[in-house]
Amino acid sequence: MMTATAYAGPAIRPRTKKASLRRLTVIELRKMADTRAGIALLGITALIAIVMMFVLAFATKSNDGGLSDFFRNTLGLVGALLPVLGILAATSEWSQRTALSTFTLVPHRERIAAAKLGAVVLLAAVTTVVSLGTSAIGNGIFNATGGNGSWHLPLAVLANGLVGQVLAMVIGLAFGLLLMNSPLAIVAYFLVPTVIQVLTGVVHALEKPFRWIDLTGNLNKLTDAHVSSTTWAHVAVTAVVWLVLPLVVGMVRLSRREVK
Repeated sequence: MMTATAYAGPAIRPRTKKASLRRLTVIELRKMADTRAGIALLGITALIAIVMMFVLAFATKSNDGGLSDFFRNTLGLVGALLPVLGILAATSEWSQRTALSTFTLVPHRERIAAAKLGAVVLLAAVTTVVSLGTSAIGNGIFNATGGNGSWHLPLAVLANGLVGQVLAMVIGLAFGLLLMNSPLAIVAYFLVPTVIQVLTGVVHALEKPFRWIDLTGNLNKLTDAHVSSTTWAHVAVTAVVWLVLPLVVGMVRLSRREVK
């Protein structure tokens, strides 16, 4: 009578190639445009840039135009929506219920967070380039209709604008990782700075210290033609309070949250 002997050797596991960070970043970029909310926000952002192009081209006085002015005004409005895109990038795994599949395929959650960070930085750079392009078209229309807009754009204005766009999106990402809930993170992002501004208006003793953490005001100053060292100091402290701290706490929450 023959008996079968069970094989007690080590289990043979197929070797799988780990997805590169670049590939994960591309996937995260694609995911930002896969949802209706993402498509709508990207469309609204592009529409704002186009509308601003025509408004500034036909409403600007002949001696007040210029590529630098077009760029700073367009960037200021476009940048108002960018944090929402950053928030949605962070909360998509939970709002779209894809966390189980995402973190099963890529168990190291910090790699997913790094890919999301890379995606929002790239998108911020793209929106800056789009804003520059529409500003150039607007300045061309302005000059063609009798204006005298300068084509001079200081490199510092372009660089500062890019820094502001990146900070806005990454801060949105940090809020999303911290709260992991899209509506809550969006409301908190816009409500908390507003409450701080109201408090500084009511309690004048708080005005000076709160300048160091004025999120909206300090980011908007980055679109100015000249950014002082004091402004950069305010931006640095603002980044620590609104970006670094929420990001650190958010990463801890992300590493410990149970995926269902």
